[in-house]
Amino acid sequence: MPSIDAADLSADELDLLITHYLHRQAHIIGPGWEAIDATAAGTRDELGKQIMATAGDLTTLDVWLLLFDSALPCPQHSYDPLPEYVHDAEPLHIKFTMHRHLNGQHGTDIGNCFTPLLTALALYGGVARSLALSTDDPTLRGEGGPDNGTAITWEVENWEAGEVRRQEFTYTGDGDERIPVLQSDTNPGYDTD
Repeated sequence: MPSIDAADLSADELDLLITHYLHRQAHIIGPGWEAIDATAAGTRDELGKQIMATAGDLTTLDVWLLLFDSALPCPQHSYDPLPEYVHDAEPLHIKFTMHRHLNGQHGTDIGNCFTPLLTALALYGGVARSLALSTDDPTLRGEGGPDNGTAITWEVENWEAGEVRRQEFTYTGDGDERIPVLQSDTNPGYDTD
């Protein structure tokens, strides 16, 4: 499965994926592409709100994009070529982290790529999974490690996102020996592979 390191993720590259996708839709369905763009923007915004609302002191996000070669020859528009990974049959995996600042706001290690990544996910489809860890120590530098965690999985298809699984954990043990203990699972049969 192809993957991009969070440090190598580029907002320009994500914008190129978005532009090619919407350009293709404009040629295929005409003015209806604007409705797709609006629906995907709403999905992006709602998914972003859900991710932020459920983020912990430290949150790991995994996103799998179901990309395809959306480039379409056009005599009126010329765009840069799409990255090679769009030709892979496997989803593109992007993993990054978010951390809570002392003021309650979250920072990410993908900088200005968060919104365009969610836009690409809303358009192309795929899966997003967050693992939010919380602790009494908001810096996560204490000896105790996390006290609890929540894993949420969303599937995105046809410009709509839906939560398909939520797992709640508590952690037991001390220091590096802390292990998660599953407390609840809304969809235990869901296959995450």
